[in-house]
Amino acid sequence: MAKESIVTNTHSTFFKTAGSGTVLILLLGGFFCLIIGVLITQLEYESADIIGDILVKASSAVLGAGVFAALMKSAQFTQIFQKQIFEVFHDPKKLGEIVDVATRWNVLTHSRLRDVLPDIYEIATSKINEAFFDDELEYHFEDYEHTYDIRISDEKMVIRNTFDAQVTINPTCESPEFIQKFTSDFDDIEVELKDLEIGNTPINNAQSFMNKDTSNPNLYQLSYKLNFKNKIRVRRTIEYTQCLKKEPYINVVIGRYIKGAVVSAKISDGYKINFVNSGLGTFGRSIVGGERADGFKTWTLAQQDSLLLPGTGYILVITEV
Repeated sequence: MAKESIVTNTHSTFFKTAGSGTVLILLLGGFFCLIIGVLITQLEYESADIIGDILVKASSAVLGAGVFAALMKSAQFTQIFQKQIFEVFHDPKKLGEIVDVATRWNVLTHSRLRDVLPDIYEIATSKINEAFFDDELEYHFEDYEHTYDIRISDEKMVIRNTFDAQVTINPTCESPEFIQKFTSDFDDIEVELKDLEIGNTPINNAQSFMNKDTSNPNLYQLSYKLNFKNKIRVRRTIEYTQCLKKEPYINVVIGRYIKGAVVSAKISDGYKINFVNSGLGTFGRSIVGGERADGFKTWTLAQQDSLLLPGTGYILVITEV
């Protein structure tokens, strides 16, 4: 009974819409065009068949336009259309059985880039996908803070760096690896993992999770499997030494999405730290500087409600006062 009511209501709404304004003109015009076309084809004079055929074909187009206009103006179609648009933006997983969202994204990106990068738009699409929709989606950072305590003596910088952030894990990823890499442009760098806390719980034998790359002796990688769901707090502290004369800077590139980010640093007397924007979004990013009561200078990369894209970076340049 309910189904019959819905069908009846849909039909009545369609015919009600069809009887209004422009829609009615299109439908009546299409019928008249069809009738006249059929009548002309019955006449016995030269070109009658051609003119009649043109009118019949034109009537099909006009009738089609009228029916489409009636559908577009119907409440049922509007509701369905709005629902589909809402799901595209707010719940694309529901469309998974009908539409491969990733494939459609590639098609749309191809279309946008084809005019501006006609020869390399496919490569550009692949690079965008690789940069923003690959491993970067396993987890992202919130309430991100990077702290540097720098002590200088005999042209050597002893840097104690603490990373503290809430790691929000993608619900579709099982046990993603928390990875951070540390490298130097010069030989003999030694990176020591002083502390590692996962969910406010200290991890025993933390240094075992910090490994030197076999092919690059100046590259260290911290790797820890996150066997958690939703959100977890991660805090780690490393310490390393670098030459002030050869490498008077700290260069950082962040490969994850970040919601809310602050960098803070303190340095020995007689030196100062200059903050330089780098990486993605350099020219459009506004950095707010400040200083805490404990003497640490701060730079806010993103407010709590702002988002930074993968590839965001910064450079701390150390100079004498």
